[in-house]
Amino acid sequence: MTGSSSSGPIALITGAAGGIGRALLAAFRAAGYHTIGVDRTLLDGVTALDITDAQATAAFVATVDSLDVLVNAAGVLRLREEYDLIQFARVIDVNLTGTMRMAVACRPALANARGAIVNIASMHAFFGAPLSPAYAASKAGVVQLRSHSRWPGPTTGFASMPLRRGGSRRQ
Repeated sequence: MTGSSSSGPIALITGAAGGIGRALLAAFRAAGYHTIGVDRTLLDGVTALDITDAQATAAFVATVDSLDVLVNAAGVLRLREEYDLIQFARVIDVNLTGTMRMAVACRPALANARGAIVNIASMHAFFGAPLSPAYAASKAGVVQLRSHSRWPGPTTGFASMPLRRGGSRRQ
């Protein structure tokens, strides 16, 4: 699955089986993008990928030569459960480490297309969430990852931006 700008722009969306990711997958398709949707949950038109698995992520992304947009929409929230350190670590691993893992893995393909990274954050990054401390902390970290475009080394040729979402209906 090598990306090629000759067949139109390419967008890779994580969390593509969830509400926000699924909506973004449909919106990019409607806008004429070739889309690659990934998620742990299987859904028609979505490829199985656990972004907490470093080897699987690296192997999958290695098949993409060029990428116009990476949307990090994968995220979990464990309301009232995140004071358990196992749940806390799981939320951080998906929401924050998974976002960074995808950005690092996709960096060469993004640079080839002079692409962009869009990270889905949350208002909880700024206001906190007493019933979901890992979610709030992870989304605050996602906001700080906007420095992707300022990584040391050769010019990366791509931009990064966090999007804060407000309330959404959970499905």
